[in-house]
Amino acid sequence: MIWSGARRWRSTASAKAGCSWSPATTGSACPNRWLNPAGIADFDGDGVLEIAVVVTPHIGGTLRLLRPAGGTRMTRVAEAHGFSNHAIGSRDQDLSAVLDWDGDGLPDLALPDAARREVVVVGFPGGIIRELARFPLTAAVDGNFTMASGRIRVPLAGGGGAEFGPDR
Repeated sequence: MIWSGARRWRSTASAKAGCSWSPATTGSACPNRWLNPAGIADFDGDGVLEIAVVVTPHIGGTLRLLRPAGGTRMTRVAEAHGFSNHAIGSRDQDLSAVLDWDGDGLPDLALPDAARREVVVVGFPGGIIRELARFPLTAAVDGNFTMASGRIRVPLAGGGGAEFGPDR
């Protein structure tokens, strides 16, 4: 099962404790901070589905790979900084794509860098985030990623777009 897309999960503040994520994601947050899912797949090849999210895509831009640990608990598998999959004020939340970029049989993830001026493709072999490709753009990412014929289509600010696919 592979899921590519996003549904926003807002953080909720506890009146006494301050901040916590809902659902729990092994990290703390404050009110009005949120994470944006980027994809769900068996990214590391262990037979268990993981959830790739970008925590605070506007200000922190931390890509986290999470594994369900029972109930609402999650275990952090890996994380890296410098990513975003949402623009402030935009309704578009699907700025990512899941595909097997390098042909190793494991799903990989394509998403914008923190400035949304490059598309970065990462893999998670053995639970370690590894950059597979990076594509500079002529303008900022400005909409949801789509897939067609194994290629990623990315709309850019000012019209136009970019298209990427693995060279195999």
